[in-house]
Amino acid sequence: MVDWPEMDVGQDNTGGTSPSGALAASDNLRAGQKLGRYTLLTPVAQGGMARVWAARQVGIRGFQKLVAIKTIMPALAADPEFERMFQDEARIAAAIHHPNVAEILDLGEVGSVLFLAMEWVDGVSLLSLLKARPRVPLPDHIAARIIADACAGLHAAHELRGEHGESLQVVHRDVSPHNILVGHDGTVKVADFGVAKAMGLEHAPTVAGQLKGKVAYMSPEQAMGDTNVDRRSDIFSLGAVLYECVTGQRAWAGANDVARLQNLLAGNIIAPRQVRTDLPADLENVLAYALAVDPARRFQSAEQLRVALEQFLVSRKLIVSPADVAGYVQALCGRELEERRVRIRHASTLLGDDGAAGMAGSAQSLSGVAVHARSRGLRRSTATAITFVAGGITIAGLLGIVAIGSLPPAAPQTPATTSPSATPPAPTAPGTVTVNPTPVDAIVEVNGVVIGQGRRSFARPGPGETHKVVVRAQGYEPATITIDHNSTETEWAVTLAKLAPAASSAPAASAAPPNTEAPPATAAATPPRPTPLPATPAANTGKGGRPTKLPSIPENPF
Repeated sequence: MVDWPEMDVGQDNTGGTSPSGALAASDNLRAGQKLGRYTLLTPVAQGGMARVWAARQVGIRGFQKLVAIKTIMPALAADPEFERMFQDEARIAAAIHHPNVAEILDLGEVGSVLFLAMEWVDGVSLLSLLKARPRVPLPDHIAARIIADACAGLHAAHELRGEHGESLQVVHRDVSPHNILVGHDGTVKVADFGVAKAMGLEHAPTVAGQLKGKVAYMSPEQAMGDTNVDRRSDIFSLGAVLYECVTGQRAWAGANDVARLQNLLAGNIIAPRQVRTDLPADLENVLAYALAVDPARRFQSAEQLRVALEQFLVSRKLIVSPADVAGYVQALCGRELEERRVRIRHASTLLGDDGAAGMAGSAQSLSGVAVHARSRGLRRSTATAITFVAGGITIAGLLGIVAIGSLPPAAPQTPATTSPSATPPAPTAPGTVTVNPTPVDAIVEVNGVVIGQGRRSFARPGPGETHKVVVRAQGYEPATITIDHNSTETEWAVTLAKLAPAASSAPAASAAPPNTEAPPATAAATPPRPTPLPATPAANTGKGGRPTKLPSIPENPF
């Protein structure tokens, strides 16, 4: 699969507003055409085997909803095997009910066009976040939050059971940054179980020696063509994704897939501290568990990996909310998101209310050809397992609606540099103090509680009270300032100094209010000592293939 945040949508994709033209094949689809109750707006992503459109779902009494429509590429549309895969994909995904899994809404067919309707996630793929700053790691707390949430969604898929309570033994087999979506509101969703395996599939199983998935993230046993891979293969893939997030590089080198495959099978994983010397020891241990070559020595479930990442955050007294992730997405990919929204609004405006006309019936007349929309009988409680099209479409940043009940994101942040001598803007409220850090993605902590990332405002301390504010960022010296009730400054510009090679020679970070004399500095807060991962005997596998214990890790894992 390929991530196409700025795909070449070709000619006449949004300009053709008339729903004319027969729907004989998916390459004939144009903006304004209807697939059942869905009106196509504009294509937003494409891979080697599928294409995704932004579409408008129309119902009675003016009801409208933005959805994503996925269609098989024309060259594969006539292949019965791919059609069966498409149906399996819909059945299994519709049976997974979890906030961290992209939801399948409908499976339909119009003429010869088979399509999936999926929830719309207004966001980007994790791949887009990594590409926004090539070879630069994500902040540890952001990476841990994203992967932990992805673990929760993947665990729900692994635990899926059939109508009679039997484990379906779902394995994604294509966990990668392409298939982890991060919404503009900070929600994380696992998508595209593109080459998944499970019990009860209708289509032909993978044969020995056949590779499905991305070599850069697949497990050794999957790379060897093992047809009996289990959920632990996905754990290894999550570890490879986490490795790239916290180091900025992939876990094994190679100029092409053949070279990467050779390094993977030889166990030539680059030691993470060789890439990033300041990587926390307990985070390196998490990587060691996830990337163990022997599946018996890995985390035995995605839930165990999630708990380890939560423990990493708790050990640093970090509370990382969706709002923190949302701020990072906005800072790196805000422009990309807005450009896509503009394209969709433009297409919707051109179509006007025409897309809503005549949608109540099950038959549509296009250029004099009656095309009937029929359901594929999708049952949300189905026990049939999924196999998604190998190398299929990445729906990066396509699917979604704003999550109800999520924490509201902070005010949009502009990544502009602020010097200590800059004139502060007028305060938003007389009882509010604002800290404006440089770099803009620095973490702000007040009285031992992390309140967010970047520019943050909080209540001024009351009479006789003080606020201890610590600002820290990866690769920088932390800075600490003390604000009391009598402080007259409403905004503090805090510029962190980069860490020097030797800790003793590192320059002190500057922290002073604009145009004022710096207050007495206090000692910089030191992060609490990391809590090591628990060492336990090798895991046993309980009923249904579920793990019962955490495996031990080698003394020198890398």
